Amino acid sequence: MLVLIAGLHDTAADVRMLESMGVEGHVLPVGIAELKGELTRLEPASVDTVRIGPLSSAEAVAAMGDFLGRCAAPVVLQPESAVEADPETADALREVLLPRTTLVVVTAMEVAALLGVPMQDRVDMRRAGRTLAHLGARAALLRGPAEDLLWADNRDHWRSLSSVHLRAAAILAAGWMARGESIFGAIEKSL
Repeated sequence: MLVLIAGLHDTAADVRMLESMGVEGHVLPVGIAELKGELTRLEPASVDTVRIGPLSSAEAVAAMGDFLGRCAAPVVLQPESAVEADPETADALREVLLPRTTLVVVTAMEVAALLGVPMQDRVDMRRAGRTLAHLGARAALLRGPAEDLLWADNRDHWRSLSSVHLRAAAILAAGWMARGESIFGAIEKSL
């Protein structure tokens, strides 16, 4: 089962896309009280992968961190606008979720807000990939203005800019990981 939290474009379509891959999608609510309740009832052993979109507060990040502390499944984190909107949430993402993240999926603007550094060229993107790995993410997919960078295994893997929307790519990558694909295989099939 792939647990989907926040940042879905079209929930029904996203779940159908996963079902077409042979993956059960389980959507959790984003309201903090409902999210905490669902995470308490969710059996960690039943989860194959977790895809986390933009969480609205540091409290929501803490609730996810508590759940992930009991869950061994791969985590795909796509914080989107949450890192730009609230410095406290960005701090919580760095401290609580990045150390538990298998793959973080971000744009250059989002990673600049998350890390507090400008993103202007390949050197900045490489530095961001290294920093995200240092903070605990096993891999990072960064969408730059002209190229995508997959930072994994302490190396840069440059790709032509994909036309696939990052939200869809993150959900697809999580789906492929739920089916047992490696990070590289999941990204390759998602972009």
